[in-house]
Amino acid sequence: MREGGEEIGGPLLSCEKIGQIVAGNTTFICGYTPIFLARVDEDRLGKQNPDEKEKIYKVDFFTQEEIDEMIGADEIVCPLSIAAIKKVQVILAHA
Repeated sequence: MREGGEEIGGPLLSCEKIGQIVAGNTTFICGYTPIFLARVDEDRLGKQNPDEKEKIYKVDFFTQEEIDEMIGADEIVCPLSIAAIKKVQVILAHA
């Protein structure tokens, strides 16, 4: 939780592992990347100093509709990111 707060510059309300996706090409490597759902305290964003050693300079938040548009417009092209986003959509739709 502390690390998440440092990454985004504000405290997390919760963080839980909600699933996993296959990492890499299953022909050559079969490993898994965990997916975590972090809930952010929006009222306190920016009130915690991010770790200066991290290379994260800015955090933006988007609605699910904006994310879908970004995927469709090839603004998000990383296959692992898209797979994780879609898995979160499915999990939240059935929660």
